[in-house]
Amino acid sequence: MRRFALLVGVVAVVFAAGGVTAHAAETGFQVKVAATQHQLDQEQQGGVPAEALSPLRDKLHGIEQARFGPVPAGWLPYGSPSAQIDAVARDARAIWDRTIAQDRPLAAASLQALAQADPNLQAATKASYQQRIDGAASPAALVQLASELRDKANFATAARKSVSDLQPKRDALAAAIEKAKGRGLQVDAAQKAVADYDALAALPADQIGQRPAAVGQELDAETASLGGRQTLADLHTKRDALAALIVKAKAKNIAVDDAQKAVAAYDALKDLPPDQAGQQAAAVGASIDAQSASLQKKIKAADTPPPPAATGGCLADLSAGHVIIIHLATQHLDAYDNGCLFMSIPITSGRPALPTDQGTFHVFYKTTNYKMISPWPKGSPYWYPTTMVPHVMEFVSDGTFLHDAPWEPDSAYGPGSQNAGYSSHGCVHVPSYAINKLYDWVQIGDTVISQP
Repeated sequence: MRRFALLVGVVAVVFAAGGVTAHAAETGFQVKVAATQHQLDQEQQGGVPAEALSPLRDKLHGIEQARFGPVPAGWLPYGSPSAQIDAVARDARAIWDRTIAQDRPLAAASLQALAQADPNLQAATKASYQQRIDGAASPAALVQLASELRDKANFATAARKSVSDLQPKRDALAAAIEKAKGRGLQVDAAQKAVADYDALAALPADQIGQRPAAVGQELDAETASLGGRQTLADLHTKRDALAALIVKAKAKNIAVDDAQKAVAAYDALKDLPPDQAGQQAAAVGASIDAQSASLQKKIKAADTPPPPAATGGCLADLSAGHVIIIHLATQHLDAYDNGCLFMSIPITSGRPALPTDQGTFHVFYKTTNYKMISPWPKGSPYWYPTTMVPHVMEFVSDGTFLHDAPWEPDSAYGPGSQNAGYSSHGCVHVPSYAINKLYDWVQIGDTVISQP
């Protein structure tokens, strides 16, 4: 009995010890599984893709299930549960290292893209980003940094474009400055605008901000100012030439009112800001050109010797009395008194669609303050409003007159005027400066010869 009791006691102690050992082993197993599971969770949170870790999670779950299977896990051919868990942990670490190795070059490429987008990127800034790339401890940190660098590269591209869009304006102003310097014009403000652009172009993208708008306005303003002053300088030579023609024309008793107005218009430009003067210069320049051409034509006509004549400077083949000859091709009128030239003036005759009649006619009616009423209905291209004309002399019964046209400037008369904007409906326009003399001289019955 004692021996049996002793045996029973020994067996009980052995079973008790085995139970303690099994419990401790199970606890250690669960701790190791939990630690490995935590490692996988941390790696996923740190940026390792879930799909990369999914096979390891499945493997870890399989190890847990095998622990309670019919065959002790320690007997399995692929090793004990502890060794299997260690293998999962090592594989997880390898995936972590591999992911970092893949993501770090991507972040470096994003930094290179930023450097290309912003050639003025400061060296210290680039070095700081490189340190962050080199020191990044997780894939997530590298992915975040790559995204940040891409955003900055896109921002830099837009910022640099806002500057490069101004380059043509800068270059045009620089070229205008060189031209202006050759003419002795003041260019300090324009040079400052160019320098401001160059300084802006040298800034890093993150310092550009709203500056392009202000620099663009400065370039526009200085371009307009310098352009206006250059235009005035160009017109000054023409203005002086017209002033000289005015002096010459006055000496020949040629009307110069319109020419003097053109000179005065130029002189008024000098009191305006350069950009405003530049805006008005085109119209003033056109007026100066037109008046110069008109005076040159009138002076040339005054300097042209009379046609071949008989003794006393008179034409031998003209009949006695008054004869008016209208030269339609040259838009000129010559009036003869007993064969001697009385007046020679430019005129404007009928437009191509309504040409002045040709032939020999006689003045049969003359009056002052004559009301002209359009024979064409309103809506016709030939209709004109009822107009009071100061002097008229009718020589064709269809209503063709010699008359003044206060609406036509003196500069518009002469060659080609029958094809221009002041051409008549068939009548012959006489310049205002000559109408009084011609009207007082013409008598009823005077001959009018209208010829090509």
